[in-house]
Amino acid sequence: MLPLGNKRLRLPYIDLLRAAAILYIVVVHHLDDYAGNIYYIRYNLITYIALGLFMFLSGYLLTRNNPINNRHDVKAFIWRRFLRLYPLYVLALLLFMACSLISFRDVLLSVSLLNLLLNESVLTLWFVSVLCVFYLLYPLIAYHYNLVKTVIIGFWVCAAVVLLHAGFGLFDERLARYLPLFLMGVVFARHRLGDKTNWAVITGAATLLISSAFLYIQGSVFNEAFLIILMMASMPLLLALGNRLFATIPRKFYLDVVYASFCMYLLHRVVFDLTLRIHSPGTNTLTVVYLTLTAIPVTYFASFYLQRGYDWAIGRITRNR
Repeated sequence: MLPLGNKRLRLPYIDLLRAAAILYIVVVHHLDDYAGNIYYIRYNLITYIALGLFMFLSGYLLTRNNPINNRHDVKAFIWRRFLRLYPLYVLALLLFMACSLISFRDVLLSVSLLNLLLNESVLTLWFVSVLCVFYLLYPLIAYHYNLVKTVIIGFWVCAAVVLLHAGFGLFDERLARYLPLFLMGVVFARHRLGDKTNWAVITGAATLLISSAFLYIQGSVFNEAFLIILMMASMPLLLALGNRLFATIPRKFYLDVVYASFCMYLLHRVVFDLTLRIHSPGTNTLTVVYLTLTAIPVTYFASFYLQRGYDWAIGRITRNR
């Protein structure tokens, strides 16, 4: 779920997957919070897979579009990602505070990313702060890339987060949950593993997905590990599915959604909240219908034009540097 900026890479099947994931999160998963969990699914594995897909595609597209070969590339990457992500993130935090969804303290912690260290992340926007940390970690991985180095870095970062979270309550454990997905995206891009459908990989991934999902549902002390495994096993299957479907679905139906997707993620709770302040239906079913017909279109159009205006502004800034 990246804002559309670098146009060197346009992969239709990736666009389709991004559009499907953001629509599921906004239209089903988060809308459900305002409608008494009418879409309730006991284990909610689809949501984890959708969030994992965002992280995987972030690492994948980042690597395809942002090779880092020297210190200049590192500085350029950090500057581009800062402009593309951070100001919109801060705007969203301020809008959340204006709607009394979070406090001023939450804003300060989130702006500085201390929310992740103190394990005090805010609703929904935790995802962006986690992504910011992964972006800061990316140059270390991409510079003189090596698969073994990537695995070692991923292992020690995850281990540190898990141990400090368990021992002292520090760090948001979702850093360790989603970093393997982000790094998997980097590896797939570096080794071009997503370019072709390999049926041996698909079969193995499907088997691993079913097994890990079964073990996760059974419940054990290793549930978090099984969850990470099933999310990772889903990625080759989703890439294959996207490759199969993109040619049958006209891109005009989802390309604009992809373009607006980052701002949709940032803004939708604010729009939902304001829409329900105007009118609150009496039942969960009516709330779903009401928000779907009003808040969802408003979220989409507001996000699309916010992203367009922001891209225009960023274009002027970068041209004048």
